[in-house]
Amino acid sequence: MTLLFLYIILIIVGALMGGLLSRTQIFSRFPASVMSLMAALAVAGGFLLQLEYRHLQDKLTERAWPTVTGYVIEARIDTNRALMPRIQYEYTVGGKTFTGVTDLHIPAFGGKAKRLETADRVVRAYPSGRSVTVHYNPQQPEQSALRVGPTWDIFMKLGFGGFLLLLSSAGLVLGWSLRRKTIS
Repeated sequence: MTLLFLYIILIIVGALMGGLLSRTQIFSRFPASVMSLMAALAVAGGFLLQLEYRHLQDKLTERAWPTVTGYVIEARIDTNRALMPRIQYEYTVGGKTFTGVTDLHIPAFGGKAKRLETADRVVRAYPSGRSVTVHYNPQQPEQSALRVGPTWDIFMKLGFGGFLLLLSSAGLVLGWSLRRKTIS
C-alpha cells in the first residue's frame, strides 16, 4: 500500500513538473527532455517496486501452504533455456493427482560451464522416483512449489526498482533546483 501511494505521488509530481517545464523557455542547464526522462524513470522504478513487492508478498504467503509428499517423475537439464534444471514431479491432493514442473529458481547467469555444473548438480539431487515435499495452494491445488519463499530474482528487481527511483528522484530534484537558479 505504501509503494502504491509513493507511485501515485511520483506520477503526479512528474506530470506537474513536465507541465511546468514545457511552458518555460530557459533550459540551458537541464533540458525538459532530461526532466521528462527522469520522471519516466521514476514512474518505472515505482511501478517495478510495487510489482515486485506484491510478488514478494505472494512468495511469503507460500510458506503457509500445506504440504504433501510427492515423487520426482523426471529431472533433466533443459537446453532450451540457458542450461536450467527441469524437475517434473507428481503429487496427490484430495484424491486427485497433479503434476508440477520447476527449475527451482536457479540463477541463469554465469559462464556456460558454471551453469551446466549447477544444473547437473541439481538434477543429480532429484533422481526419478525420489520423494519430495510439495507445497500446494489449498484454494488451487494445481499451484505448487518444491521451494517456497522469496527467490533471488525478486530482490534483484526490488533493488533495481529502488535504484531507478532513487536515481531519477535525485535527477528531478537537481533539475528542478538548476531550473530555478537559471530562471532567477
